[in-house]
Amino acid sequence: MGTLVENNVFRDVFFARNLEAIPAEDFSVSWWYRTEFHLSALPWQRTAILELDGVNYRANVWLNGQKIAEASTIYGPFR
Repeated sequence: MGTLVENNVFRDVFFARNLEAIPAEDFSVSWWYRTEFHLSALPWQRTAILELDGVNYRANVWLNGQKIAEASTIYGPFR
């Protein structure tokens, strides 16, 4: 939802009853988001964080073809 608001698909969702007017059926199906990025080699014993700003409830997450997060076991903001 945050990404949709940020891109002006839905406006002023917290004003009056605008949030109630958003069609629920838009969210009854799976959504896909895909991107590519380059990560340079990390120094020894360093960790990278993959932050997914648009996921606010649950998701299956793949990285380089490997599932790294499962919607049935992980809830809440994704990082």
